[in-house]
Amino acid sequence: MGRSLVPNSRMKLFEVESDNIDDRISWLDSEINEGKRSPRVREIASDILTVKRDDGQWEIAERDWAAEIAGAFEYVRKNVRYTRDIHGVELFQKADRTLELGIGDCDVLAILLGSILGNVGYPMLIRVISTAGPTFHHVYLLAGIPPHDPKEWIALDASQDEGPGWEVSGIQKRQDYEVTS
Repeated sequence: MGRSLVPNSRMKLFEVESDNIDDRISWLDSEINEGKRSPRVREIASDILTVKRDDGQWEIAERDWAAEIAGAFEYVRKNVRYTRDIHGVELFQKADRTLELGIGDCDVLAILLGSILGNVGYPMLIRVISTAGPTFHHVYLLAGIPPHDPKEWIALDASQDEGPGWEVSGIQKRQDYEVTS
């Protein structure tokens, strides 16, 4: 079955009509790539990275890759409430729409966080997992550092009340997909 998305113009959301994981990841990848080009996302990235301390130094030092990633992660955690989709309906929404609504589930949080990090040059992986059975049921990002030649990948599950690097235990099945440029 090919990817099928049904726009709901009133809500500016997209209902996903495919159970194929590759179709869903393709849609997430597309939304992250669109979102990272958004002027509003660029403004958010700037707000995160350009805070200065009282002594005039940057709150997040230049090239402190882990701190930049943590700053973006904390922004999403503080400004978007994890909220499940409509019962029985899988919804995706654009990064800008998530900023307007302030709610979203794991894939929506991944789109927004990936858009912010992609906007400031981070390579990313989309990780899908299952902790119960063969069907994937959860998604989150991994960001690579250093950005120009990743040696380490930091897990970023913004749907959980845990910090960067945390991953759920008991993963039975997982698959990583590279976010394209």
